[in-house]
Amino acid sequence: MKQTTIQFNFDETKLEAISIYLKTKEGTLNKELEDFMESLYKKTVPTAVREFIEKKAGQVEKESQRPGKRSTTRSSRNTADEEMIDRVSPTEN
Repeated sequence: MKQTTIQFNFDETKLEAISIYLKTKEGTLNKELEDFMESLYKKTVPTAVREFIEKKAGQVEKESQRPGKRSTTRSSRNTADEEMIDRVSPTEN
């Protein structure tokens, strides 16, 4: 899947302390944050949406491996994605 960058502000002294103690545990801040984000994703995003995203990622990967095969346009994929998300998103009262 395509990766993105997240930026946010955090106390510099606290970040330094985290980095120091993670080194003693042979860990890295990136690894800890990646694990946290994956956990948050699984906790927050409904299972049906996660499964849809995984299937979509698998289809995109297969299409990119086929030589000479053109993928669908971005707008038609977005419409299909929005329809799927609308079906599995909780309704508001």
